[in-house]
Amino acid sequence: MHGNLHELGEVLGGHHDPALVALSVGIAILASFTALDLAGRVRAAHGWGVRLWTGAAAVAMGGGIWAMHFVAMLAFTLPVPITFDPWLTLFSLVLPIIVTGFGFGLVRRGAGRTRWVVSAGIVVGISIATMHYTGMAAMHSGAVLHYDPVLVAVSLLVAVVAATVALWLSLHETAPAPKLGAAVVMGLAVAGMHYTAMAAATWVLPAGHGRPDGATGLEQASLALGVGSTTALILFLSLLAALFDRRFSALAQREAAVALRESEARAAMLSAERAAAEAALRVGETRLHIALEAAGLGTWEVDFATGQVQWDETMGALLGLPPAARESAARRWQDFVHSEDLSPLRAALRPAMKEGGPFVAEFRVRRQDGVERVMALRAAQLPPTRMVGVCQDVTQARAAQAVLERDRQELERLVEERTAALLQVARQRRRAEEEARQAEKLAALGHLTGAVAHDFNNLLQVVTSGAALLRQPSIAGAKREAILDGMIQAGRSARDLTGRLLAFARRQALHPEVVDVAERLSGMSELLRRTLGSGIEVRTSIEPDLWLAKVDPGQLEVAILNLAVNGRDAMPDGGVVTIEARNATLDKEGERPAGEYVCIVVRDTGQGIPQHLLDRVLEPFFTTKPTGYGTGLGLPQVLGFVRQSGGDLSIRSEVGEGTAVSLVLPRALEEAAAARPVSAAPNSARRGTILVVEDNVEVGTLAVSLLEERGYITRHVRSAEEALSLLRSGMMPDVVFSDVVMPGGVGGMELARIARESWPSLPVLLTTGYSEQLSRTSPPDGVEILPKPYQPEELSAALDRALRRKEPEAA
Repeated sequence: MHGNLHELGEVLGGHHDPALVALSVGIAILASFTALDLAGRVRAAHGWGVRLWTGAAAVAMGGGIWAMHFVAMLAFTLPVPITFDPWLTLFSLVLPIIVTGFGFGLVRRGAGRTRWVVSAGIVVGISIATMHYTGMAAMHSGAVLHYDPVLVAVSLLVAVVAATVALWLSLHETAPAPKLGAAVVMGLAVAGMHYTAMAAATWVLPAGHGRPDGATGLEQASLALGVGSTTALILFLSLLAALFDRRFSALAQREAAVALRESEARAAMLSAERAAAEAALRVGETRLHIALEAAGLGTWEVDFATGQVQWDETMGALLGLPPAARESAARRWQDFVHSEDLSPLRAALRPAMKEGGPFVAEFRVRRQDGVERVMALRAAQLPPTRMVGVCQDVTQARAAQAVLERDRQELERLVEERTAALLQVARQRRRAEEEARQAEKLAALGHLTGAVAHDFNNLLQVVTSGAALLRQPSIAGAKREAILDGMIQAGRSARDLTGRLLAFARRQALHPEVVDVAERLSGMSELLRRTLGSGIEVRTSIEPDLWLAKVDPGQLEVAILNLAVNGRDAMPDGGVVTIEARNATLDKEGERPAGEYVCIVVRDTGQGIPQHLLDRVLEPFFTTKPTGYGTGLGLPQVLGFVRQSGGDLSIRSEVGEGTAVSLVLPRALEEAAAARPVSAAPNSARRGTILVVEDNVEVGTLAVSLLEERGYITRHVRSAEEALSLLRSGMMPDVVFSDVVMPGGVGGMELARIARESWPSLPVLLTTGYSEQLSRTSPPDGVEILPKPYQPEELSAALDRALRRKEPEAA
């Protein structure tokens, strides 16, 4: 054949690009797999979904075969330029899509019968071959195309066989692996058809025609990749759509299966909620009958139009009828109602019949045997004139109820009598408890009075005996001085005892100041060493930058000294007393509010206090010391001082380990400079006029004597009113020295307030043994306080302080 062709002109030899050939085969396989997968969706679809998926399968199969064909055409090159007719190329694309869709529809219409499948395969195969040869005709190269008839026939046969197999496989659902194998076989068959057809073609350049120069009309590799990529994308999207549809279909099938099972279960249940209901109804009727018999309930029905009543056997028994007549009908209901209850029963029936609601009543019946019984009736209306209900014999129940009511009334009477008796006992118990508390108070007061009386009588003994001895002219000078010293010491002891009592009762007049606690404790070290003796080592541990405290400095020193002396007494063989001070931020506890405090701990290494006595050491006059070695007011005095200052006290002790007493005092927020003591000026020799205000003649006389002894000029008055009258008349003393508690409408505190307001430069010095008002409130600014009893030197110092207050104001 080629020999004959050479006579016609130059036979052109062409060759294939291996990469594009492989691409074309891959497209054929992918198109076959996609078409088989989409055909499966056709089988599962209904209605418009069948046409949609049939079209998609046709596009995948026909379009994929065309893409394989076109890429394979681009893989082939000739030594002459090649161009493509766009319209024939487009026709070669549309033809296999339409015919493949027709073939799928034909197979589905034929219900998969063999002759329909074969017929559709022939039509689709011929269309695929036609697509190939149409595409070949679209190639323009300037050469004449000749075909080998045998190979053309072979290619046509391959196309028909491949199309028939594809259509047959589209009718059967296969697993992914067999489907992939079938796609590979079909893809190779379709590609084989194309390359068989290409082998059947020969291009001959006619004799006398020169070989055209230049490249082909399209850059074949780029175009092939573009077509292949686009086709692969379309096929991938088709597979993705089929995947989602398959998933949704599976979900729908599962939901339908579940719904079907639920529907079948509901139907079965309904058939069973019905059989059971019928059985339950029968059982209920039986149970109702049994229950009515067990409860003794008789059922009845009355027609008020005729007045006749019908009842069951139980109702007949309740009415006392003989067995033979218990079920007889057509009895008048009025024949059985007690004559006295007939009218009230009729009156109650009328509104019940009119309103149509339930009817409840009790009435007496007279049985045929003459016995009266009480019946409880409950009924409902059956319009228009009938009523049905039940009756029960409640004769015994009403008799029992009457007995219970009598018993209840009797019980209420007994309860009232018992309650009155219990209230009387409670009143007597409260009276006895109050008397017991009063007795405890009197006992405590007697104990307190006895202890105080004992100490004060001892002190008074010293004073009165000393005064009597001083009257004797025979007393020598040295002995006289000893007696006077004893009397003075007795006065100091009495003042200390009074101070402890007031501190314990929180009634002492405190004069809180901003105190530098660190400086005070450091200054007390030497005093403590001298007081405690050589056998006691005194140590101090003070935190740096210790806060200031708002406290009465004198009472603070007395409290520290008391605790140190207690520690010394607990260490008869010597030991260590440690005084610690630190800053502390504490939560609320008891009477002490939350806030910032200065904590002072006095610790000893003594014998310790037994636990059963630890709770009692703060009681007044309780002491662990031997008789004659303590009054039992030391710790109560410290407790009263600390709590009156806004702080608190706690004690920790172990036998053999020592005792630690902790004081917490409120922090002062004022400047530190306010806490520094002002250096006292030397005692001035200056003397002046003192207005003495004292209602007690003896005390006033002694005060005047002490002042005149020191060179002051005095004027003594016995009331604040007299003092104010003198001041308003023009008298202006250097100092007003007044008692706090005096009879009359004006006391020392009021006198000091008026004097400071009217004469701001006039110093005022107040003195008192105890003042309720002074324990609650602070004195006016610029007023000095001198506690009674006082020593002459204490009076002089207080006057000097009052006069020094005057000098800056005067300046």
